[in-house]
Amino acid sequence: MVAAHPRGDAYPEGATYRDTGCDIAPSCLRCPLPSCRYDEPLHVAASRERRARVVALWDGGLAVGAIAVEVGLSERSVYRVLRDGASKAQSGGGSHP
Repeated sequence: MVAAHPRGDAYPEGATYRDTGCDIAPSCLRCPLPSCRYDEPLHVAASRERRARVVALWDGGLAVGAIAVEVGLSERSVYRVLRDGASKAQSGGGSHP
């Protein structure tokens, strides 16, 4: 048998929500980010930050072995990050000597 009325907390209007924000903004309504940092899993955000760091270190002239030690990846993973970054940027900007 189906209930005649949905649960009171089934809709956002019925939810009790305190907008306490996070370490970026004091409230969600005043947040400068285009999307909530908690909307994507933490490992995705950490991976994205690590990939950006690999590319920045490479652009700064650091060797693959040193980058691997610095960011805690294998050399093969560093090469993979650099390859994927190069294929996305197909314009050839930032090639390494």
